[in-house]
Amino acid sequence: SRTEGPHHVFFNRGVAGSQEFESRFGDSIKKGLETPGSPEREWLSRGLEEALVGFVGEAEGEGWSIRGALYEFTYPEAMKALGEARSRGVDIKITFDAKGDMYDENWPAIVKARIKSLVIPRKGVGIAISHNKFLILLKGQTPVAVWTGSTNVTLGGIFGQSNVGHLVRDPAVAATYFEYWQKISENPSRKELAAWNEDHSPVGPEHRRDGTRVIFSPRGSLEALDAYEKAMDEAMRGVFLTAAFGVSKELTEVLVKKKPYLRYLLMDNRGHGKSMLSRTAAIEKNPMNLLAVGDHFREGDLANWHAENLTGLNVHVQYVHTKIMLIDPLGDNPTVVTGSANFSEPSTLKNDENMLV
Repeated sequence: SRTEGPHHVFFNRGVAGSQEFESRFGDSIKKGLETPGSPEREWLSRGLEEALVGFVGEAEGEGWSIRGALYEFTYPEAMKALGEARSRGVDIKITFDAKGDMYDENWPAIVKARIKSLVIPRKGVGIAISHNKFLILLKGQTPVAVWTGSTNVTLGGIFGQSNVGHLVRDPAVAATYFEYWQKISENPSRKELAAWNEDHSPVGPEHRRDGTRVIFSPRGSLEALDAYEKAMDEAMRGVFLTAAFGVSKELTEVLVKKKPYLRYLLMDNRGHGKSMLSRTAAIEKNPMNLLAVGDHFREGDLANWHAENLTGLNVHVQYVHTKIMLIDPLGDNPTVVTGSANFSEPSTLKNDENMLV
């Protein structure tokens, strides 16, 4: 984990199915994950859970506020931390995805934690999913920091698949998130929010410049995805990309091009459906691309190796859930794109999302 300067970054281990876990804990993964504070949880978290709960704990009492927008919101320890903050006099409001299956998962956990008064269901017309995972800390009426990243507030998000928590102590960035949250809290339609996002978080022609910018979704066009494609195409020394649900056709168009440097892709799986699988095959065919796909050893795969067990906490994504693009990270103009969105058309056009550039 890295905590210097305004950006504090926390990666969990994301390796529940691994030789190291099995050698440390054997087959205790299920039992250990059911116990708060267990050695299994602590090792898998690698500081991510502690940082998330600690962020909520920074709201000391009256005069402090927390605002947030969450997709999967079921982790008891985070809910407990929010309840304790309320008891200290902290003003808290959290929007959560309340459409279909996610409402069926989120609402019972919210009721059980007795924090119904703190939440606002998000059911905007035309929104596919409200996929954000951010919390904003305000002192008085002033936003001072924001917690964002790829981590859903669930057992599986924190201790299962690979995730990142990104704490930004930059009042300007926090204020931008707060303005976005205020709009989301009104439960706008996709069409209304898309127009607002394009006005308030423009992509602009300078897709690579100094400083930190925020790009919100949904949007009315693919301009943001096109900007990521352009940045990747203009790389001079290297590209590093994580992908949970395969690679979009826009990014594939760059990855099939011949370049004088290697590009590295870390994927949860090769994708689903004929078109996605064909794009992955085309990317893999290019010798300047190196691709690694999540997997684990089953019993009998390799003699004298441990059989590896997954947490069983995640359905759609078992291994890689981060959404990270690195452009020339060791060059003169390094760029990071990271947040909640999956570098896809649905993430850009249909979902509530946030990305930092």
